[in-house]
Amino acid sequence: MRYKLLVLLLALLCFTVLFGCIQPSDSSDEQEKPTPTAEPKKEFYIGYKFRENEALFHRLRIETTVDANKKPTQILETVTIPLAVYPDYAHIRMVMLKALRLDKNGASDICGELAYSQKLSDMNLYVDGKVDYGHFSVTNFYLPQRPLRIGDSWTFEGINYSLEEATTIETLAGKFKVLRISFSGQRSAASGTKSIEGTLFFDYENNRIAKYVQEEKRKGYRRTIETELIGVKQDYDEPDMRCVYAQTKLSLLAKYEKARAQNAVENFKESLYFALSAKYELKGKDLNADEKQLYANILEIIADDYKWLNEQKKELATRLELGRLYIEMFNEALASGLANARHYFGARYNLQAVADSNSMYADEANEMLQALDESEFGIVRGKALLKDTGDNTGTIAELFDKTTVLQFELLGEPYYNLPVMDKSSEDELAICLYRDGYTPKFLIGSAGRLVSKHHDIILEPLLDSNAAVIAGTCYNERGFVQNAKLTLQSSSESAEVVCDKYFVATLKPGDYNITCNGKTLAENIPLKAGKVVIKHLKLSENN
Repeated sequence: MRYKLLVLLLALLCFTVLFGCIQPSDSSDEQEKPTPTAEPKKEFYIGYKFRENEALFHRLRIETTVDANKKPTQILETVTIPLAVYPDYAHIRMVMLKALRLDKNGASDICGELAYSQKLSDMNLYVDGKVDYGHFSVTNFYLPQRPLRIGDSWTFEGINYSLEEATTIETLAGKFKVLRISFSGQRSAASGTKSIEGTLFFDYENNRIAKYVQEEKRKGYRRTIETELIGVKQDYDEPDMRCVYAQTKLSLLAKYEKARAQNAVENFKESLYFALSAKYELKGKDLNADEKQLYANILEIIADDYKWLNEQKKELATRLELGRLYIEMFNEALASGLANARHYFGARYNLQAVADSNSMYADEANEMLQALDESEFGIVRGKALLKDTGDNTGTIAELFDKTTVLQFELLGEPYYNLPVMDKSSEDELAICLYRDGYTPKFLIGSAGRLVSKHHDIILEPLLDSNAAVIAGTCYNERGFVQNAKLTLQSSSESAEVVCDKYFVATLKPGDYNITCNGKTLAENIPLKAGKVVIKHLKLSENN
């Protein structure tokens, strides 16, 4: 019953949004001649007429009283957009932009409490007043589709209509010449018969409704619905969807997980709903690094959903947003000293998809790609191999340039890819490949040499699975350091290691300090069985 009531309310709102086309008929062929004492009454043909590319904005106010108890007032704002216009009907979309509850405590946003179907609805609206949702149809008002004069009336399904007068009214959208049509009668509903009366004000110059008031009564129940036109925009097809996708029943992470799950089983429409709901919860906020990564993950799902739903324009817009976000994340991480190479390649992939299109976004994508090209010296590539297994998921390739660590975590693919940014051919870089349970491998050389060919690296499993590993590089202001003697000491073990630009030490588990020539470089480093820790140690000029 509640669902049917909501559908009827949407149909009612849809009617008020697009009810129109009350226009004077052409009476040039009429044979009737005026008498000297009375002018013939003007005829109006009453029926719907739709306009493409014209969005109508309405405000709806609902006041309900049950057994003398007044319920909180609801204020709804909507936009209705014709998606396609045909001779006898239009396919329209109604989007809720705002939903408020007014009570003694003031106004509160209720968008998140309303069901998705209440806030976004596509439907067919026919010339006689029928609203077709595909699975549910209703005729809220009947338009006779014939010429009528002031004073004429008609009846349909227990409701009597009367064309009362031509007048003028003013709403937030402006001043309009209208026809006043009153209606009253009784209508059956699942909860019983209710009495209905009200007034419609039709803008016959622009063929649309300007204002509408209806009162429903049934025993101790009374509801007043009032709506008016508050704005008109041309070529408006991107409404604000924050109210539509507001959802307070699920947490942000729950929405994201539901979107992932629905996308995985190719239920793209359902996935898109949860993903967009999650997106609008984050959009426009000041996000930290973890929240930006979550936002990027959500956008990836949205772009994929749009792709499979054949909504190319929205897919490209999402990929452009992804490109911007990945560049922002990559640059911020580089400045902090620890960056994710996948952000760089994520930016390039999404921007290239947009640049290759003939869309309005292509020029901007090309400009951003050009900026990336100017900063990139080259890519260090190679195959990451594990000696005892083919599954290298979780293996990390790392590039260190003495100021910044750039990581690429393998997710099942055989190759690692590390972009070298803002470097010259002679700059010395360190490449490290590591994974828990394996002995790390290092490759140190000039940027020019490292990017000139592929470097395949094989990791060997630890001989002792209970051993812990610490490895890294040694460097100073002039570059990577050779022959630096390090002491690694815990409460139960002490080991001497020579760092010849890099070092690898296999030790017993424990908390270790690292010193060089009596100077402490690092303290209380926890080493655990089977785990690998990477440390880049900065030394003084004399080590």
